[in-house]
Amino acid sequence: MEAMHKYGVSFELWLQESLQGQAERFLSITKVGDPDLLILYLLPFLSAINRSLFLRPYWWIHSSGAYEVVPPLQQFPLTCETGPGSPSGHAMITASVWYIIVWGYVTFIGYSYQVRLVYLLVIADYGGCFKTLHCNSLSTSGFVIGVYFTRFPVEMLRMKHCLALAIVLVTTAFLVYVFMILLGVEPDWSVKMAMKWCQNREWVHLNTTPLNALFRDTGAIIGLGLAVHSRYFLQTLHNMHRDGSEIITALVTFILVQCCACIPRPSQHLGLYYLGTFVQNCCISFGSVALVPYVVKMIWNLNQMPDANAEPKKDLLHHSRRKLTACF
Repeated sequence: MEAMHKYGVSFELWLQESLQGQAERFLSITKVGDPDLLILYLLPFLSAINRSLFLRPYWWIHSSGAYEVVPPLQQFPLTCETGPGSPSGHAMITASVWYIIVWGYVTFIGYSYQVRLVYLLVIADYGGCFKTLHCNSLSTSGFVIGVYFTRFPVEMLRMKHCLALAIVLVTTAFLVYVFMILLGVEPDWSVKMAMKWCQNREWVHLNTTPLNALFRDTGAIIGLGLAVHSRYFLQTLHNMHRDGSEIITALVTFILVQCCACIPRPSQHLGLYYLGTFVQNCCISFGSVALVPYVVKMIWNLNQMPDANAEPKKDLLHHSRRKLTACF
C-alpha cells in the first residue's frame, strides 16, 4: 500500500512539473467534475468504505512517515477537501455525467469529436491528481465506478426506490459512525487531517465534509423521487419542445438552481447547516426536474403528445432530448 501511494506522489510531482504554468487551466477543467456543481442536476454518489485507502496525497506525505524529505507538492484552493476521497468522487461524477452526455449525442457527431470528448474525460478525472486531491489509483477506480453506474436502469426507479436508497444511505452512515466510535476511531479524523496539513485554513470548507455529502445526496434522491412521482413531471414527460421553449426551460432551471445554491446556511450551527443542505438539494431536484418544465408548459401551452404522423427517427430524437432534459 505504501509503495502504491509513493508511486502516486511521484506521478503527481511529474504531472505538476510537466504542466508548470497550467494550474488555472487544470483547475477550471477539474471543476467540471466537482460534486458540488454536478449534484445540482444528477444523481449523487457515495464513496465505497475502505479504510486502508482513505488517504489524500496532500496529508499522506506528511503523516505516513514514508519520506525523510517531504516532496514539494503544491496546494491549491480546491486541494483541501475534508472527506477521505476514496475512490475519487470527482472521477466518479465526471465519468457518470459526461458518459451519459456523450452517449446521448454520439450518433450526431464525428469520430474525431468523440476522441476529443474522451480526452476531456481523462483530463478532468486526473485533474484531482494535479491538485494532490487523489492518488492516480483512486482517480482510476472512481472513473470505473462512475462508468459502471451509468449502466443502472434509472428509468425504472420510483419514489419507493429513492426513499429506500435514502434510508439505506442514512442507516449505513449511522452504523459506520457508531462502529467507528466503538472501535476507538474518530469519525471526523479526515477533517482534522485537512485542518492540520492544509497550507491555508481558508481553503478548508464545511461543504466538503462527509456528513454534508450524505445530506446533499439524500436530499437530491428524495427530491428526485418526489419529482418523478408528481403530476407535474407526468404531465410534461412527453412534451415536444418545438418553439424554442426548451431554451427557456433551461434558463429558468439554471436561475432557480443558482438561487437555491446561494441561500446561506448557518455554519455556526452544524445541525441547521446540514438540514439546510438537505432541503436545498431536495428543492433543486424537484424544481429542476418537475416544477420548472410544468410551469413553462403552462405558460407556453406546449403539446402533450408528439405528432402521430411524424417520422419515427424524428420522434425518437425528440423523446431522447426530453428524456435527457428530465434527467437534469
